[in-house]
Amino acid sequence: MIHQLKFRRLEKYLFISVIILNLVPVLIGKYYPTMDGAAHLYNSNIINELLWSGNELFEAFFKFNDLFVPNWIGHFILSLFNLFLPAFLAEKILLLCYLIGLPFSFRFFIKSVAPENVAYSYLIFPFCYTFPFILGFYNFSLAIILMLITFNYWQTKFNNFSPKQSFILFSLFTLTFFSHVFVFILVLFLISLHILFSALHDYTCRAKKMKILLKETGRRAWFILKTAFIPLSFFGFYFISTINLERSYTFLGADKLIDWIEKVRPIIAYNANIESVYTDKIFYIILTLFILSLYERINTTLNEVRPAGKRKLNLEVKHILKKSDFWLLSVVLIAVFYFILPNSDQVAGFFSVRFALLLFILLITWLSTQKIRRWVIWFSIIFVIYFNLRLNVYYAQVIKDLNNVAVNCEKAAAHIEPNSIVLPINNSDNWLAGHFSNYLGVNKPIVILENYELATGYFPLEWKNKSIPNLLLGDHASGSLSCPPWKTNKNNSKKAIDYVFVL
Repeated sequence: MIHQLKFRRLEKYLFISVIILNLVPVLIGKYYPTMDGAAHLYNSNIINELLWSGNELFEAFFKFNDLFVPNWIGHFILSLFNLFLPAFLAEKILLLCYLIGLPFSFRFFIKSVAPENVAYSYLIFPFCYTFPFILGFYNFSLAIILMLITFNYWQTKFNNFSPKQSFILFSLFTLTFFSHVFVFILVLFLISLHILFSALHDYTCRAKKMKILLKETGRRAWFILKTAFIPLSFFGFYFISTINLERSYTFLGADKLIDWIEKVRPIIAYNANIESVYTDKIFYIILTLFILSLYERINTTLNEVRPAGKRKLNLEVKHILKKSDFWLLSVVLIAVFYFILPNSDQVAGFFSVRFALLLFILLITWLSTQKIRRWVIWFSIIFVIYFNLRLNVYYAQVIKDLNNVAVNCEKAAAHIEPNSIVLPINNSDNWLAGHFSNYLGVNKPIVILENYELATGYFPLEWKNKSIPNLLLGDHASGSLSCPPWKTNKNNSKKAIDYVFVL
């Protein structure tokens, strides 16, 4: 018993140590540049200008989205801390919330699902620096944490429907919606599936009568509908507002999707040739754990359905269906979505890599519910941690170079007067640098005429097209230029572009 307590204490310290080591790529430079990260930082500064400064120039260019749109949580965190901290520290706090919150939320999740196999919580570390994360999909990344917390709360409290539990679950649903609509729908899907699977399991085990099961299932479904009604209404309004947008669906071939699974595409961030050396090995470790777990699952079932001393199998469903099979069913359904749904609809994209990420997270969850030898688990985890650290070394090298560019962009803002209008021209050949011009405005009130968020309709801010001045670059009106996303307004005043920024 004493040795077990010492091991548990040491294991906790080991987990915290791995978290700290995993923070190195984010802490190594002033900024952690991602493709969309600079735009998020810049727009958080615009939000503060609109709310607290009464900046007339900003009020002529920008407005808050009229809809209750998702993608608010990341901007809220950045705006809050950017009120009294420089932008790079506000960004650091957001990233630390994610990189510390994801391992801990997954660990608590595994403890709830399979407390005896908490070692599987280490397998989340390679899935921290994901492809969506380095794209700057901060709201999606934070929503994964909220998904784990929400489902964990549901499965521990789904028999207790007190007002307190209702309010907490409502708050979690609302926060998840305002983080990312994709994950919000997914967590509702998983909870609905859990309600149906629990009823099926109880029925096949003959634990309760059908009448009682139907009553419990209806009560749980009604409880979810009530607690999620307001965020579901927000989703309904948002869906209706976007239903008329032109969409062009893009599908990926089955060969490519299979290859993405084999290479663990969700965690290939910058260079597939370099990173797949390690991600391939992580895949084979997970595959080995899956094969061993599946073998043990089948073997256990056969032992239960074969009465002692008899060759004939007693194939009753009650011996076959286990509560842990819910997670395997979830993996199968997410895999189906992964293969049949489009990767992009022109309005939003990267669905396939998001489904692949969620597939691996749910697969690890199912693995944790199975019983295989502990030495195999820890042996696998040691190698996964090693390969993850090797990936982090590579990430740190890439971030150093990107950080230099981001810092130089920020320094260039020192030569720009506040409340100026800047036309950026991007001549960089780095695919991640598309929005780096936004670093000019993360700490200073500057109108930058490159802001992809404002044209999408699913972020907190939009262009205020009706009041934007007619912009002039020399003697040329903005309508003849390709960079600004609006046309010349006949009734609006004229205003000169103050600076041109070339990256």
